[in-house]
Amino acid sequence: MPEIKFQEQDEASSTERLLNTIRGADSNGFVSGIADNLSSESREKRVAGLLGKNSPHKKRTVNVGVALGGDRAFIVVISPNGNKKWEVLDCRELLFENGLTVNDSNFPAFLGRALKKFVGGYKKARIWSLIPSVDVEIRHIKIPRVARDKIADAVYWTFKKDSKFDDNLYVFDYEIIGDIIDNGVEKTEVIAYTAPEKEIESRKKLFIAAGFALTGMNVVALAFQNYLRIFQDGKDRKNSCMLFIGRDWARIDIYTDGFLTLSRDIKTGYMSMVEAITDATNRSPAVFPDENVTGLQDIRYISAEEIEKNFIADLYKRVSSRELEKVLGADEKQIREMVMPVIDRLAKQIDRTLEFFASNYNKFPVEKIYVSGLPCGSERIMKIFAAQVSHPVVPFDPFGAGSPIECGVELPELMAIRDQFSPALCMALFQDAEKFNFLNTQKDKAEKKYLRKVNYTVVLAFISIMALCGGYYAWQHHELSLREKELAGLNTKLATYFHLVDKDTVSALAAKVARGETRLKRYIQTYSPLALICEITKLTPQSVYLERFSIKASGTEKKSAGNKIILIEGFVLEEELTRESTLAKFILNLSDSPLIKNASVKDKSFDTMGGERILRFTASAGGN
Repeated sequence: MPEIKFQEQDEASSTERLLNTIRGADSNGFVSGIADNLSSESREKRVAGLLGKNSPHKKRTVNVGVALGGDRAFIVVISPNGNKKWEVLDCRELLFENGLTVNDSNFPAFLGRALKKFVGGYKKARIWSLIPSVDVEIRHIKIPRVARDKIADAVYWTFKKDSKFDDNLYVFDYEIIGDIIDNGVEKTEVIAYTAPEKEIESRKKLFIAAGFALTGMNVVALAFQNYLRIFQDGKDRKNSCMLFIGRDWARIDIYTDGFLTLSRDIKTGYMSMVEAITDATNRSPAVFPDENVTGLQDIRYISAEEIEKNFIADLYKRVSSRELEKVLGADEKQIREMVMPVIDRLAKQIDRTLEFFASNYNKFPVEKIYVSGLPCGSERIMKIFAAQVSHPVVPFDPFGAGSPIECGVELPELMAIRDQFSPALCMALFQDAEKFNFLNTQKDKAEKKYLRKVNYTVVLAFISIMALCGGYYAWQHHELSLREKELAGLNTKLATYFHLVDKDTVSALAAKVARGETRLKRYIQTYSPLALICEITKLTPQSVYLERFSIKASGTEKKSAGNKIILIEGFVLEEELTRESTLAKFILNLSDSPLIKNASVKDKSFDTMGGERILRFTASAGGN
């Protein structure tokens, strides 16, 4: 695709100084040409009525478009009016104070006072501003269908393949149009653009210093795109062409379904027409002779600046066609012949561009060519231009009849004046700050999305912790309630319980306990030997044979208190190598028993029984 790169549009020029002289400015710096039949005093009364104490307009949220030029600003205040219609609440051409420029240090204060006067009484003002189109590059590109997280890289490298730009100096952004089938291949249409970061930051800081933060920022081509996206019927006008004729150059923008598809610059502006008239008038006086001329000394030289002044005066109806013809010394037919080469050159460039678009981009033809710029206010020029172009030509007038824009203010009748408000109006129509906004790029959106995700995660974590704490508190409260009920029941029982205890009762209970203790000791003395025999028998291995038990109390009956001495006699019938270990294991098992303690071998000897060698032993132990 050809490079879409725009030239400087709003630099100061002699034309602006001519406009000052032609229109005339009042003492407050507001150009009277914005509403010729509306005086400054009546305007102030109207604004006061709009924003009065009980006015419903004060509760409105308005959109404000601001286009800053070399020595003036165009401001449009609009508000939605329902049914896809907008109402213009105010519009003003603000002439800067003498010698003041956008780059001056005291300009923010001047701009702040002006904006406060225009929008200070509304509930909220969303302000959009234009930046110069110089160094802004826009491309309509197609990328293969890729995963959503890969789109940014695909767009970036596709754009960078044909356009080299410094990432540190330019802001890169894109907007997805939609998915298409291109020659049987699924692709995604994208509008990508770069803009100088320094210019964006400068304009943003300018409005912040003025006390009004910008909602969005863009350029003229995308502002016109915004207008077409909102109001144009895509079924009737598939493709649209916007032709801007500036002072020294022209630009062709072609939009498909409201999206900018192709743009081209042409080095032909209305000054080319002025120069053609100047050359024809001064260099070839014989071609257009004056009846009163009798010799070369009577031929008057007309400068290009004077012709430009009269040319613009004709656009603003400050001079009649007859007066203009008298100044130029040519009639309507002769003037047509003077500007015809320029218009013919411009028309051919347009036709070639439209043919290129039809053969390479879109099979649907362009239905109409919308013209903006100073020449669109001249019926003479528009008539000549329309005759040379192969497509219908109409002035671009968003304020005109049939427009969805409803005007709550009186607008100038002259097309040349209304046309200068078109960029600011189209910028004010932006409703979605997420798209086509130099202040809200895909990178900014990704950062905001990440921050929102982090914030949601933190909030969710806090909510979860609070829910857990709340649940734990509720459980504790429930448990406390149960304990309180249980305590209340116990206190009730305690309050109703009454038992009189005396000395005789205590003596009887003590005697009962003593008798139980005596009976328990007797049981122990009677059955403890049997328990010891059972325990020793259970721990005796198969190869150990017990011949004799002897259990007796140690010491006196009172002192022994159940302590006994156990004597065990027996023999081990086993192989010679394992007899000793089997006996030792048996003694250890006895020592580990909870009923037997301190088991040991007192005596052992070898003997013969039935022809088998045996190990006789005598062991002693203590018992409980």
